[in-house]
This record gives sequence, C-alpha cells and structure tokens, in this order.
Amino acid sequence: MLHHHMGETMLDLQSSITTFQLLHWNNAIPSLRANGCSREEVLDHYCHRKIDFHFRQRLVDDWMSRAQVGGRSLLLEEMSRARSERTAMVRSGRECRFPHEKLKILKQALKRLDEGRIQFAAQQRNNNQAN
Repeated sequence: MLHHHMGETMLDLQSSITTFQLLHWNNAIPSLRANGCSREEVLDHYCHRKIDFHFRQRLVDDWMSRAQVGGRSLLLEEMSRARSERTAMVRSGRECRFPHEKLKILKQALKRLDEGRIQFAAQQRNNNQAN
C-alpha cells in the first residue's frame, strides 16, 4: 500500500488504510478474493477510494442484510464493540477514524432498519383498517 501512496501525504495513506480496514471488517476483501480478484487488483481499485456517501451506503446495505438474518441485536452488539474500541483509542491518543466510521455505518444501518420496521407496522395497520 505504501507503494501506491509514494509522494502523497500521510493523511492520504491513513485514509486508504481506513478504507481497507472497513473492507476487511465488512468481509468484502475475502469475498473479492473468492471471486477471483487478485490482491493487486483489489489494491488498485480501492487504494485511492475515498470514504464517501456511496462507499458507506454499500457497507450499510451489507449490514442491513446481516441484520435481516441476525436481528437488531447484531447491530447493537457491533456498535457496542466499536464504541469501546473508539474510547480505548481516544484514551491512548491513537487515530480513531476506523471505529468512528464503523459507528457511522452501524448507526445508519440501525436507523434504516428501524425506519423499515415503522413503515411495515404502518402498512399492517392500514391493511387491518381496510379489512
């Protein structure tokens, strides 16, 4: 990864490191490798990828899928781990963008999950009132 960031700032390198940490945390890297992508192809594609709305939304979608199977508690447990990790990193004076980004992704997934449940409950009420 250092090779891809020659001549760039440490902030650029740290951003790439955080991107790859998020991909690894989300199990995207092993699935890319399982789909035949080489390590170099994965590096080339994601090395300068910014953590933007679209990148986060893909991760949120993945966590929404997991929550459909594992339930809301899965998100809450992962959020608790991320909060603990962030707190420990802040206390030790370490860079904490990775747990911060995890929390943002998990909060958005939880929000969407809850919004979906509210919409479903409202539809059920409307269907019951119509009958």
